[in-house]
Amino acid sequence: MGSSATSSASRPGATTRYAHTLPLLPTPLLSILLHARACDGARKQSVGYSRTHVIHQRCLAPDRVRRDVSTTWPPPPSAEPGGRKGVPMAAGVYEQLRQRIVSGDIPPGERLTEIALAEDFGISRTPVREALRRLEQDGLVERAARGMRVRERSPNEILEIYEVRILLETAAARAAATRRTPLDVARLEQLHENMVKTEPGDAQTMEAINRRFHEMLWATSHNSTLIDVLTRLNSYLLRYRGTTLTHGDRWKTALEEHAALLDAIREGDADRAAEIAEAHMTAARNVRLLMYAEMSDDTV
Repeated sequence: MGSSATSSASRPGATTRYAHTLPLLPTPLLSILLHARACDGARKQSVGYSRTHVIHQRCLAPDRVRRDVSTTWPPPPSAEPGGRKGVPMAAGVYEQLRQRIVSGDIPPGERLTEIALAEDFGISRTPVREALRRLEQDGLVERAARGMRVRERSPNEILEIYEVRILLETAAARAAATRRTPLDVARLEQLHENMVKTEPGDAQTMEAINRRFHEMLWATSHNSTLIDVLTRLNSYLLRYRGTTLTHGDRWKTALEEHAALLDAIREGDADRAAEIAEAHMTAARNVRLLMYAEMSDDTV
């Protein structure tokens, strides 16, 4: 379509006008917030199937992306012509590399080159390049002098991640208390009941049900930009192995905090919900730092 249909968010430098309104944040997190705000502007201007409609589709929350454009992205796993039978393309390469990084099979600081990975998977460099790009967006890898490398872990990074996450989780809780529907509350109540019934020693189930509770909390905010940013930010913590919920009496405390948060949301008390969410995430940060220190002591 003509230039009149082109969103201002698609022009070079469009996101820079937001920079002065944000707190001083680490570059990867700042870029996520700027991208999300630009997407929010594009979403409001999208009409029909113009260029801004394409931007709108790309900026939707992950669950909406899968529902709305599942026929085009991500592409289904398939073997590349000339490659080994059953070798997946970009989506499969991404998932495999992501799992290996999160599990520690590929350690922090390890260099990742397109040529070596392409040979390992028996495919061309194009899907490898796309997989590395997505991993960089997830905060799992970073650009090095030559190629990419797995990001190092550090207590400073934990502080940076939680500095932003505390703000966003607080905003989500406040919005949830204001915009919740009876169905939202019912779903949160069911998830909380499932958490209470979970065996404290089952770390994998504990982590999964806790994540689902928080994702439902984000959904209850009814703010797709906030959901998208929190989803991306949460992936930064995947490189830190283990869940804080198994440390000491954190599981018991987390259940109590979730119950109080749920009450505040149910009653529509936005200030109280925000206060509880802030304390909840601050406690999680402190436990994560303690776990990092204990792990570092064990490796000395």
